[in-house]
Amino acid sequence: MMNTNKTSKENKVDPPTWEELSDHLLKISPPTPEPKITLYRDNNGWCPFCERVWLTLEIKGILYKESKVSLFNPPAWYKEMVPSGRVPALMLHDEKGSLEEEKMNEAPTLPQRRLLWESTEICKELDELYPSTPKLVHDHLPEYNAAVVLLDDLQKAGRKYGGVNFSGIKEGETQEKKTFLGKLDELEALIAKNKGPFIFGSDVSGLDVRMVPWLERWRFFSPLRANASVTEGRPYLEKWYEEGIYKLAPYVNRVGGDQYSVAASSSYFLRSFGEKGKDGKLSTKTKMAIKENDENSDRLLQEFLEKKTGSLYTGLNVSPKEFARRAAAKIISNHDNIIVDCTNLQPKTQPELDRAKSTESADTALRAVVSTLLNNEEEIVTPLFDTIEESIDAAQAMKTIAQRLCVPRDMGAPSATTLRRVLLKTADGIEKLNAC
Repeated sequence: MMNTNKTSKENKVDPPTWEELSDHLLKISPPTPEPKITLYRDNNGWCPFCERVWLTLEIKGILYKESKVSLFNPPAWYKEMVPSGRVPALMLHDEKGSLEEEKMNEAPTLPQRRLLWESTEICKELDELYPSTPKLVHDHLPEYNAAVVLLDDLQKAGRKYGGVNFSGIKEGETQEKKTFLGKLDELEALIAKNKGPFIFGSDVSGLDVRMVPWLERWRFFSPLRANASVTEGRPYLEKWYEEGIYKLAPYVNRVGGDQYSVAASSSYFLRSFGEKGKDGKLSTKTKMAIKENDENSDRLLQEFLEKKTGSLYTGLNVSPKEFARRAAAKIISNHDNIIVDCTNLQPKTQPELDRAKSTESADTALRAVVSTLLNNEEEIVTPLFDTIEESIDAAQAMKTIAQRLCVPRDMGAPSATTLRRVLLKTADGIEKLNAC
């Protein structure tokens, strides 16, 4: 890839075009067969039920492609398939015909398609369809079914207490908190009985898949909102995180969220669902929590500029170069929408973030980011702009993307961390270089 670090505006060279970047990505990407499964999931990668299916596919090593569906306004074609309009759904595609049919010169059979929905049913069905992959659901065992009941009760208690992200907590909800913590104690006892690190013993199971979306959020949100850590006094639950799920490669390489997303999303959910006064405005307590969370998020962002921020997880088995390639692939496949998003002056989500004004400047800077990613961060590509205003706008666009919850959440935590780092370093480089 070309180096665009120039010190003279007369010799300015733009970053590679999207077509050139796509060609380079194709050359360095490993070949993969066409997936026989389509996962329909939410646009932003935050749906906990989608995450269950997502993780199941990764654990089983089943190739799949993704089709994203808006939770707020599902398209008509999707509602024709799934009348409820809810996600996730899984479409199974059979091959068009058999080799025997081709040899006999017979017309191949039409492709068979099968649609599945409801996350727990999908996970169970995949066990039956792919018997050579790790079996996750063990509902033939009474102890497994008893554990399912406990986990369902824990989820219900968590929702009553404060929701998935502890955004609905109000003063005086002592009974709800007591019930929730009591169910956590029961989970602690279950993991201890089975000796961990996973809920059902030494191997990951459908119980872990069932609870990952909630437990990953509760660990980070509970100290911020409930003044109570879910792992405090629960060593086996701590073991579930540190020796179980954080070392599970299918989770940490693709499904788990990065630390900034977890921190910044707390403010998002507080703004959306936090405690309000009789006037309908956010309470003082909620505003203070938002301020604290925003400061924590800003601190994490600054770390990207100061050092290569590490991962929460220890089970990574993919190289940094591959994580960078994956981040680049996601941006290349969706760059038009990303540019529209970071220059949208009337956004529906995260309206508190500053947005850029020029799609052209944002596009140039984002191409530089992808160029850096495809070169494995060997050198930060920093484009020059004709005016200070253009450079300021381009830098703002990269900062906005780095702070967005949806774009980096659409990739695994290591790739998201890599992307945020390059976005912010590119913004910093643009500001410094174009100020000269």
